[in-house]
Amino acid sequence: MKSIRYNSRMVTHVKLQYYRHKYGLVFMTGLLGCRWHRYKQSTRANRKRDYFWFTVLLLTFLFICFYLYYALVAANDYDDINQFMYRMVGYWVPWYTIFLGCICAIFAYFTVLMLLSLCHVVQGHQLYIHLCHIVFILLFLAACIALTVTFTQVGFSEWAVIFISLRVTAPFIQIGAVVTITILTWIIVQQWFTLSHCGWKLLWLFVYITVMCGLYITPLFIESPCVVLEKNLPPKPKIFAHRGASGIAPENTVIAFSTAANKGAFGVESDVHISYDGIPFLLHDRSLKRTTNIAHVFPNLQNADPSSLNISQLRHLNAGSWFLEMNPHHNIGSLSDEQKSQYANQTVALFSELLQVVKENELNLMFDVNRPHADHPFYDDIINRIVEEIINSSVPLEQIYWLISSQSDHIHNNFTLVSKELLPFATLKDNGIRHMNLQPKDISLKQIDEYKKENISIIIYMVDTSLIYSLYWCAGVDMVTSNMVHELNQLSAPVWHLPPQSYLILWVTIDGLSAVIVITIFIVQRIHLYGTRFSPETLSLNSHTNGNAFSTSYRARRSMKEKLLMKDVTSESFESEPDQENYIGIESNYTVQSTDGQIMAQNYQNESQLYQAEVELAQGRK
Repeated sequence: MKSIRYNSRMVTHVKLQYYRHKYGLVFMTGLLGCRWHRYKQSTRANRKRDYFWFTVLLLTFLFICFYLYYALVAANDYDDINQFMYRMVGYWVPWYTIFLGCICAIFAYFTVLMLLSLCHVVQGHQLYIHLCHIVFILLFLAACIALTVTFTQVGFSEWAVIFISLRVTAPFIQIGAVVTITILTWIIVQQWFTLSHCGWKLLWLFVYITVMCGLYITPLFIESPCVVLEKNLPPKPKIFAHRGASGIAPENTVIAFSTAANKGAFGVESDVHISYDGIPFLLHDRSLKRTTNIAHVFPNLQNADPSSLNISQLRHLNAGSWFLEMNPHHNIGSLSDEQKSQYANQTVALFSELLQVVKENELNLMFDVNRPHADHPFYDDIINRIVEEIINSSVPLEQIYWLISSQSDHIHNNFTLVSKELLPFATLKDNGIRHMNLQPKDISLKQIDEYKKENISIIIYMVDTSLIYSLYWCAGVDMVTSNMVHELNQLSAPVWHLPPQSYLILWVTIDGLSAVIVITIFIVQRIHLYGTRFSPETLSLNSHTNGNAFSTSYRARRSMKEKLLMKDVTSESFESEPDQENYIGIESNYTVQSTDGQIMAQNYQNESQLYQAEVELAQGRK
């Protein structure tokens, strides 16, 4: 402090404030609230709308987490998703990859917002979210709600896949949730102690205890087939290669079926059509547009029923070049030049060619029959033509897994009959059916166990990821159908499985450690905030009106300095947000336009002396 005489008046020059450049705080408040200046970094209490928008942000973040989980689980069906979108829009792009990339980007954005919000809470800054962020939050929340409602109304089958996948991932999600909430407990307890009303404290304490206890006991309700003793682990499911090894070769081609045999497939699966001149051939779609070059060879027939073409027209088409052009499984780069040359020269495969591959490699064959339109010359004779081809091939009939439905023509029992529907035990036995080919949404794990006890084999399709394959492995499924036979056959064990006792020790240990840490945090925070005695220097001067009073001496002193600096400056000198009643301190948007340094210095000196006198008086009363 320095005093000089000016015009017979003593003027005291006081260094009002020294501010350190805290670029981390500037970066924090700038990114979340677009407050890039020091004077906009408000430590005022959060307003109701601040709490509201943070709640909306939290709900949207949880929604995005759910859809990120779905996107990861949907990798099991990414080929079906791509094909579905192709049929919807008419052209091929990697729709699933785009969807996953968008979800990951949105998740990263909301993760940053959540981290910035938590940093505001830790640093004691007002939880102000800029309008631009609020707009994006509302847009994504509305999109998530609309997507969920739409999927639910159309009977979205992926909900079943999500539910089933939880049988594998739930133990790890529970552990992750316990660890996350335990880490956040430090912040939660710190904010809890700032609540002024006992009722609010009791309410939030009840909510917190309920959530934590719920997480702690969740493993009691988790029934994962992967929690199993090693000796009780069922045999590895056999794999039918879906349309051949379609994950690494063009589907329904001779090279795809040969590759499946080389990769150790138990059998191959396909779909049989019949040409206009009565020759069975292989194709999945109801048009040739996606998997052949018909748009270039026969442009007028690209949307026609494949059964309306004769066999010479079909054999003139290329059925392999599309795989190299579209790269549906993102693995063309791993192919040799010889493989690419083979793929580029594939044509529409005949059923007889498939039977030859089955016979040479001692494979099993599962197929479905796609009937032509009613005025087709072989509409009534398609079954006989297929049976004739099988008999002529000399493939043992028990190796033929014939997919049938309740509306199918009667098939001779010498074949291995496979139902495409979930049927009662009595119906299956009456019709000599010992197998069912079902999607995950069609049958639960409990039903799988019940049918196994009745000696009914279950075939699950589609299973393309090691996670879902491991689930059905542990559940005791006999066979699966997969595009990824080359990957799944390499698994020597499920991705994870634990003995029940080991899993019990794991979750009890983690829950116990979490409980100890939580209790310790409560004790430490209580001592840190209050200690064993109260000191006036550690209390904010506006604590009687502000429920979220500052808890440290540094923040109390800062509040006092702000009060002294700004008390006598007229309101016309500021641009501010609406004040809370009786609020004392610098508001978040105050901007000093003109100041009188001498007056402010004198006021600061007087108020400092008054404050010291009040402190001494309070200590004397003690």
